[in-house]
Amino acid sequence: MAFVMTDPESPRDLWVSDINLRKPRLLVQSNPDIKKLKLGKTKVIRWKSFDEKTMEGVLVLPVGYKKGQRVPLIVEPHGGPMGVRTVAFNPVWQMLAGAGYAVLAPNFRGSGNYGREFVRANIGDWGGGDYRDILAGVDELIKKGIADKTKLGVEGWSYGGFMTNWIITHTDRFKAAVSSAGLSNLGSFYGTTDIKGFMEYYHKGFPWISREIYGRSSPLASTFKVKTPVLILHGEADTRVPISQSEELYYYLKKTGVTVKFVRYPREPHGLREPNHQLSRYTRMLNWFNTYILGKEKQGLGSYFGNKDVANLADDIRNAQAFIDTWFGRFLLGCACLEAEEFSEAYSEFEKYLKRRGEATSVHFKDLPTYRYLPPVYYYLGRAQEGLKSPAASDSYETFLLIKEKGDGDWMVENARQRLNTL
Repeated sequence: MAFVMTDPESPRDLWVSDINLRKPRLLVQSNPDIKKLKLGKTKVIRWKSFDEKTMEGVLVLPVGYKKGQRVPLIVEPHGGPMGVRTVAFNPVWQMLAGAGYAVLAPNFRGSGNYGREFVRANIGDWGGGDYRDILAGVDELIKKGIADKTKLGVEGWSYGGFMTNWIITHTDRFKAAVSSAGLSNLGSFYGTTDIKGFMEYYHKGFPWISREIYGRSSPLASTFKVKTPVLILHGEADTRVPISQSEELYYYLKKTGVTVKFVRYPREPHGLREPNHQLSRYTRMLNWFNTYILGKEKQGLGSYFGNKDVANLADDIRNAQAFIDTWFGRFLLGCACLEAEEFSEAYSEFEKYLKRRGEATSVHFKDLPTYRYLPPVYYYLGRAQEGLKSPAASDSYETFLLIKEKGDGDWMVENARQRLNTL
């Protein structure tokens, strides 16, 4: 039999075994380069909530964390709300850990995997007990001396986006928030979503019958004055959580003077699929947290390397080993062109030089050998140290600047400075 297996330090790999699973054998390793990276330690933690119920979650510590050190904390509520966080490899958690953040992924009441009573515990109570479960987990990490209470952030997708919206409209403890495909107005959401029965189940009927439940569970119904800077991300083709939910949130925050940025992804459904959009999401999220939690300037090729020509830029990338030793460095190198408009012209010239020499090929992403079956984020993370490996700085994911190297068939930009110097 064949099966997929993962652990906190390994992406999902393909294994084979006899039917009794006595002698599993690794068949395909999705990204061998992961073993070369420094990763944050992952563990399960437990805490008591407001009603003395025991809650559980996954905690990822920053790379190189030392006991007793207080660090910035990002809270990531899951979707569902019947989703669940398990001890597994998560590239986003590790990206944040490489950037110096701890990550708390709480399994609040309403999560799956804990039995019927637990998964039904937030029916008619979105933003009630589940919200208090999350804050109790944050308080526990502060009490244990892990989290810095002055450097908290929150981000989530779908119901995680709803919970992000709920948190910012009920507390100012968080210094930055990233709301992705989140619900903000449950009444209007019912009329536009493709899961109306789901809403009737969780809110005990139609919105015109259970008006009080829909109202009290809507983030935008809160009278709390929002202070947290918010980055909103949403796909324009989302029918599960239509983009109108983020539009309502955006105009509410904008009209009330809150720092907010709204990024719309064309063609995208409920979950980003195009590689450029995925990389854009993670880069923007990390920059948002760095800016409003750590007080850092936006990081990209321009800000990191300075205003240099393409030859020196490529040389810097190949030699910046201290920088790319962390997960964050490799991730940033893999997608920085998307965020560095000042380098788009230089990158375009680089492309022209290579094409003139007959060394470049433009291919569709699906034509990439082997890697077309893997999440693109793994491909870029694993190959970033080999040179300038990034899609062209555009909204389209279909064209990549690539060089075919003889041998193992990998695509990379090799010896960039030497090639440019021979022009």
